[in-house]
Amino acid sequence: MSTPRPTTPWFRRRAVIIPLSLAVLALVLFGACSLYVNNASDQVKKQASDSFDVTYRLDGTSQDVSITYTGPNSALVDESNVSSGWEATATLSGYDAAHLTAANSEAESGAVTCQIFVGETLVSESTAAGPGGTAQCTATNQQLRDAAKG
Repeated sequence: MSTPRPTTPWFRRRAVIIPLSLAVLALVLFGACSLYVNNASDQVKKQASDSFDVTYRLDGTSQDVSITYTGPNSALVDESNVSSGWEATATLSGYDAAHLTAANSEAESGAVTCQIFVGETLVSESTAAGPGGTAQCTATNQQLRDAAKG
């Protein structure tokens, strides 16, 4: 007569333990990923709500300059026949980058310097001279954010 094999409870059977362990591992990984995604989402929302008062300045000796700069909502603003000493301020959102291009007219032989400031912090500066000379200043949204922190 053979002895009956002892029965293993259902929760200790290999066919149950392995899938159950994998399911628990998947839930733990899903939870960790969810926390990471939520944190990243919060950071993006915070950056989107940031705003920066950016000051664009024109310096040098030129008196006939055409400029283009980034205004609110990433709109490009064009102005003609401006001279050294020109200044404009725009409030940019957390995603915007700041750009200022200053180009001498073909008849202008002076020097032109473009500058981008956040508060009193100079973020970008460039100089060009002579007829058609073009100075270009650019500041990324991260550079603007860093300058705003001081």
